[in-house]
Amino acid sequence: MLAHLEKAPQIPSWKVLNGLVDKIVPKLARALQRAINDWKETLSLEELETQVRERRFNEIRNIVPLEDLDREKLEAIYEEIIAQSIDAVNPLKGRLKKADPVIPTVAANAFSFTTKNPTVQRYLLNQTATLVTGISAESQVVIQEALNDAIRMGLSPAQTALRIKASIGLAPNQVDALMNFQMKLQSGQLSALTDVQRSSIASNLGRRSFNIESVRNLEQPQIDRLVTGYAEQQLATRSKTIALNEMQGAVNFGQRALWNAAADEGVIDGTTSMKEWIVVDDDKLCKICAPLAGARVLLEETFEIAGLGSVEGPPAHVNCRCSSGLIFEEQLDGRRRGGLNLEGPLGGLRRGR
Repeated sequence: MLAHLEKAPQIPSWKVLNGLVDKIVPKLARALQRAINDWKETLSLEELETQVRERRFNEIRNIVPLEDLDREKLEAIYEEIIAQSIDAVNPLKGRLKKADPVIPTVAANAFSFTTKNPTVQRYLLNQTATLVTGISAESQVVIQEALNDAIRMGLSPAQTALRIKASIGLAPNQVDALMNFQMKLQSGQLSALTDVQRSSIASNLGRRSFNIESVRNLEQPQIDRLVTGYAEQQLATRSKTIALNEMQGAVNFGQRALWNAAADEGVIDGTTSMKEWIVVDDDKLCKICAPLAGARVLLEETFEIAGLGSVEGPPAHVNCRCSSGLIFEEQLDGRRRGGLNLEGPLGGLRRGR
């Protein structure tokens, strides 16, 4: 429909979206970590210890982290990056010639799509609710596992309470590492500490490097502080991972929402415009995304991923770095839709660099 669009490569390059994500991930990670820590502050170790001692396990199992979290701050961060992604991928931005017989410039400029769009607002509500619910549900599983391990290993009520509180917000594998760390300190197996654990000890003791002599014959309060510090570092890592995946999903959603709205308004031709899957072509390119490089489908269609089913677009999995681009009819180069061009270097695949 936009017959006079200047021919151009992907809109935008994957670097633009990844740049947006890199800038805002720390903000969401800090917000998540702060929210979890604020909630943990309301959880009394003394009360937890009493519940364990009196075997009031159902009360512990019914703890629901973050259930009263005010999601407005999280929604604001999502809205910020979606707004930036919408601006970055606007298919009309700087591309219409002044005299367009098909779509007058004034009409194109009148097209507006913001984060106040109902589709975006629904996404904000659903995504933040899903995020908080997911963290809470995972934490409940972690609490149950921490309780089971403590009983099985014969930990004291105080050790069990600390383990439960420190575990909240962590992934199951991180909880296993935390338990491993705690047991090494308790049993004096200091030579078995991993490099990450040694680094954590040095950091929490305010030292540049780990010295095994500094952690021999520790008193229980000292062990508790080291365990809490290690858990906090694990939570920071976990928060960053969650934030990265959430923001990758948000920027890609912002792209698709804008393109779909433009098609609905007749600003671009939704029957011929296509979205293309863009991968980051380096040694980290995974087996899931590699076959999708250069795949094209119509805006209303989905990409098919072997073993995973249909997706609207990136991300395809946790830590996915892919993005997508908008292709107009006059930009098509002979590649078959949804597949790969067998001609030219790299099979004609368009890859981020």
